[in-house]
Amino acid sequence: MARADEPVRQAFEAGVSTMHADMAKVVGDPAAWAVMALEVGAIMLAAGMASAQGQQQVLQACRQFAVRTIEANSANA
Repeated sequence: MARADEPVRQAFEAGVSTMHADMAKVVGDPAAWAVMALEVGAIMLAAGMASAQGQQQVLQACRQFAVRTIEANSANA
Protein backbone atom coordinates (compact mmCIF):
# COMPACT_ATOMS: atom_id res chain seq x y z
CA MET A 1 0.00 0.00 0.00
CA ALA A 2 2.84 2.39 0.73
CA ARG A 3 3.69 2.57 -2.98
CA ALA A 4 0.10 2.86 -4.19
CA ASP A 5 -1.28 6.01 -5.74
CA GLU A 6 -3.01 8.53 -3.48
CA PRO A 7 -6.59 7.55 -4.46
CA VAL A 8 -5.86 3.90 -3.65
CA ARG A 9 -4.36 4.81 -0.29
CA GLN A 10 -7.35 7.03 0.49
CA ALA A 11 -9.74 4.18 -0.31
CA PHE A 12 -7.68 1.81 1.83
CA GLU A 13 -7.69 4.26 4.73
CA ALA A 14 -11.46 4.70 4.44
CA GLY A 15 -11.96 0.93 4.58
CA VAL A 16 -9.60 0.49 7.52
CA SER A 17 -11.24 3.39 9.33
CA THR A 18 -14.63 1.71 8.93
CA MET A 19 -13.25 -1.53 10.35
CA HIS A 20 -11.68 0.42 13.20
CA ALA A 21 -14.94 2.16 14.03
CA ASP A 22 -16.71 -1.20 14.26
CA MET A 23 -13.98 -2.70 16.44
CA ALA A 24 -13.83 0.42 18.63
CA LYS A 25 -17.51 -0.06 19.50
CA VAL A 26 -16.48 -3.31 21.18
CA VAL A 27 -13.06 -2.62 22.70
CA GLY A 28 -12.56 1.15 22.58
CA ASP A 29 -10.38 3.29 20.35
CA PRO A 30 -6.76 2.54 21.28
CA ALA A 31 -7.37 -1.17 21.74
CA ALA A 32 -9.12 -1.39 18.36
CA TRP A 33 -6.00 -0.19 16.53
CA ALA A 34 -3.84 -2.59 18.53
CA VAL A 35 -6.04 -5.62 17.86
CA MET A 36 -6.24 -4.80 14.16
CA ALA A 37 -2.47 -4.41 13.90
CA LEU A 38 -1.97 -7.66 15.80
CA GLU A 39 -4.24 -9.49 13.36
CA VAL A 40 -2.44 -8.14 10.30
CA GLY A 41 0.97 -8.84 11.80
CA ALA A 42 -0.02 -12.38 12.73
CA ILE A 43 -1.06 -13.10 9.16
CA MET A 44 2.16 -11.64 7.77
CA LEU A 45 4.35 -13.59 10.20
CA ALA A 46 2.49 -16.85 9.67
CA ALA A 47 2.66 -16.48 5.90
CA GLY A 48 6.44 -16.24 6.13
CA MET A 49 6.84 -19.39 8.21
CA ALA A 50 8.05 -22.51 6.42
CA SER A 51 6.18 -25.05 8.53
CA ALA A 52 2.47 -25.44 9.15
CA GLN A 53 3.31 -25.95 12.83
CA GLY A 54 5.08 -22.59 13.02
CA GLN A 55 2.20 -20.90 11.21
CA GLN A 56 -0.34 -22.38 13.61
CA GLN A 57 1.70 -21.39 16.67
CA VAL A 58 1.83 -17.77 15.56
CA LEU A 59 -1.84 -17.62 14.59
CA GLN A 60 -3.05 -19.40 17.71
CA ALA A 61 -0.97 -17.26 20.07
CA CYS A 62 -2.18 -14.04 18.44
CA ARG A 63 -5.78 -15.24 18.35
CA GLN A 64 -5.71 -16.09 22.06
CA PHE A 65 -4.14 -12.75 22.93
CA ALA A 66 -6.65 -10.85 20.80
CA VAL A 67 -9.59 -12.68 22.38
CA ARG A 68 -8.32 -11.93 25.91
CA THR A 69 -7.77 -8.29 24.96
CA ILE A 70 -11.21 -7.97 23.42
CA GLU A 71 -12.89 -9.62 26.40
CA ALA A 72 -11.02 -7.46 28.88
CA ASN A 73 -11.74 -4.24 27.00
CA SER A 74 -15.35 -5.17 26.32
CA ALA A 75 -15.95 -5.58 30.04
CA ASN A 76 -14.48 -2.11 30.63
CA ALA A 77 -16.19 -0.37 27.70
